[in-house]
Amino acid sequence: MLDVIRRCSMSLALIGALTFAAPVSAQVDQLDDGEFIAGLAKLGLHDLVEHMIANPPADSDARGRLLHGLAQQYLSATGNFNDWVAAHGRAKAFADRVLGDLPNPHPDRLIWAANYTEGLLFSALPSRQQADLFVSYGLATPDQRKAAALLAGDALPRMQAAMQIWPELQRVLPRQANFEKDYRNTGKWSDLQDFSRQQIPLFTAKATLYVCLQDDEGAYFKSLPNGTAASAERKRLIDAGLRHMDLLIEDSTGAPDVTRSRMHRLRGDLRVLAGQFDQALGDFDQAANLASDGGVARFSIDLARAKTLQAAGRGDDATKLANELFNRSAVNENPLLLVLVADRLSMLSRTEAAKATDTEQKKQLIAKSYEPYQRVLEHPAAASVRQPLEGFLFARFADDVAGEQDITLFPVNVQFAAGVESEQNARRANQRQDVPEAQKQFTMATKI
Repeated sequence: MLDVIRRCSMSLALIGALTFAAPVSAQVDQLDDGEFIAGLAKLGLHDLVEHMIANPPADSDARGRLLHGLAQQYLSATGNFNDWVAAHGRAKAFADRVLGDLPNPHPDRLIWAANYTEGLLFSALPSRQQADLFVSYGLATPDQRKAAALLAGDALPRMQAAMQIWPELQRVLPRQANFEKDYRNTGKWSDLQDFSRQQIPLFTAKATLYVCLQDDEGAYFKSLPNGTAASAERKRLIDAGLRHMDLLIEDSTGAPDVTRSRMHRLRGDLRVLAGQFDQALGDFDQAANLASDGGVARFSIDLARAKTLQAAGRGDDATKLANELFNRSAVNENPLLLVLVADRLSMLSRTEAAKATDTEQKKQLIAKSYEPYQRVLEHPAAASVRQPLEGFLFARFADDVAGEQDITLFPVNVQFAAGVESEQNARRANQRQDVPEAQKQFTMATKI
């Protein structure tokens, strides 16, 4: 009973804080369902969110805002990964429901689906410890890969459907008696045209990228009909994504430089997947020239460039660029970026280790692949977050060791870190009464 009272008191305090945080005249603009449910997520009050989803507002615009808020704010505010997966399930079910309730075709089907997708890919995914960047350019954790697969698998079919809705709207809306009054004269028709020409292709291509970064055993490719090869489907998606980006960039004259920079980076990422390395590097050059500053945006572009240089067989150039990135100012804003740089240097050594036939040489190259992470922990930007950064790295080391039959290939310090992490995982699993996971982690800790 005390727990229930405490939870209710917290929710009432939250409602009060949200309600009175701004002047009454600004409340309508500043307080929306998304901000409210984000606050509930931070307090762990998912049952109240379920109630809101089960009893959505009758007003259509409010439903659209709630859908966007679920993707953009609710998921971003949900910490524990299992809770996050469950939260995404709620958001997805709500999206299916409210979009399905709309007539087809209807402008809101287009706009709501795109806003929901934007929230998934540009807010919810980065909230998982920069999963967007780790999946694209680094060594993503299993949870980060699963997050990207879940969100991209949700987003891509919605954007593909939106691509089909727009031609129907172009045919149907101008025939309506209220078209001139409600659409042409209000500017809504022009806005719809711009939205369909710009956002829909961009979000489709972004979802395509994350789907195609999965391996053949990824959720999207495993769900294909029997007889459909993952390689053929991946090529089809990449080719379609590149066509979208070609048209989008061609039509982007007059768009802000920062927007055009993002377009070139996305086309470059897709070109890397297509094996078009020289063209991709050209896109990244364009993206860098258009980037607003030398901050995180430019840093991400150069991470993409380093990945491409390695893929193109220019390992020395990739190593030189990655070493330069350790000294960029962007790492002071987000020390996780240091791990991404270390990942690229590590992958260069791991590639050589995979080719080695001599056991001793393989051990040396594997040891070398972990040296960049010591640079991360010793970097001045990591000083204030060393403990959580160590936890993040140790968890990854444990995954590495768990996936290798011969753990003696790893340096002793990596084995030790992995053992400590496995022991802690066993204790955490035991506390939540997850016996199979506790036994698995304890066995791994004992083995190490």
